[in-house]
Amino acid sequence: MTKSELDEIIKSEGDYFEWTNSLKCFIQRNPLGAWCGYTTIPKSFPIDFNQEIHLNCHGGVTYQSQDQNGDLVVGFDCAHSGDLVPKIMEFNSGYMFQRDTYRDKQYVINEVNSMVEQILQIVEFQRNQKISKILDSK
Repeated sequence: MTKSELDEIIKSEGDYFEWTNSLKCFIQRNPLGAWCGYTTIPKSFPIDFNQEIHLNCHGGVTYQSQDQNGDLVVGFDCAHSGDLVPKIMEFNSGYMFQRDTYRDKQYVINEVNSMVEQILQIVEFQRNQKISKILDSK
């Protein structure tokens, strides 16, 4: 991929996109031009945050913080080894390793949607555990 091809793709994709898929989701570019994907888990959501939550996403979870509402925002970035990072490509005069892959908007949307599905599965698992404990105690 040439720098001009990448510039056209970036221009067509924009820098920010949000949607709802059971949870609030959004993607945005970081200062290096790479996409980052996030989902927001409301503090009222039926999930036990005291239990460790593992999500499988591109490069692993690289962001986890409470927002101004006390909701948990979880995210990842696409600036890992093997990812084509736009500003690094620009800095290196368009040079990139052949193995580098640009993680496009749709790829990142799909990863965020996958995180949401995993969170919903965790909720279901935790709910079933609570029900089992209640039934076992009778």
